[in-house]
Amino acid sequence: MPFALVISAPKAQTASDSPPFEQIFASCLGPTYAISSSDWQKLKPGCPVIILDKFSEKRAEAVLKELVPAGNTATGMQRYDVLFENAKRTPYRPEPLQRWGTAVIDLP
Repeated sequence: MPFALVISAPKAQTASDSPPFEQIFASCLGPTYAISSSDWQKLKPGCPVIILDKFSEKRAEAVLKELVPAGNTATGMQRYDVLFENAKRTPYRPEPLQRWGTAVIDLP
């Protein structure tokens, strides 16, 4: 079954160090996203990546290029830099997210 990685971009006004949607979209890099080991095992280069900004209702879809380890969360979950390519804006449609701002969803 094919899977897609969903990453949530924070709104531009947050105090977070994370870049907003426009910067993630333009750079083709989603930095330091926590991904569980069970979800990580489902992801391969070439699978879809969905970039969401739920506050501004923006969405883009791309193709996963690579997941690069980028440290751990305070609870020990691995973080990854999400490198992707061929990003295209698409009509907004929400996706379910885990509390840490990512999800791996089944594709139909």
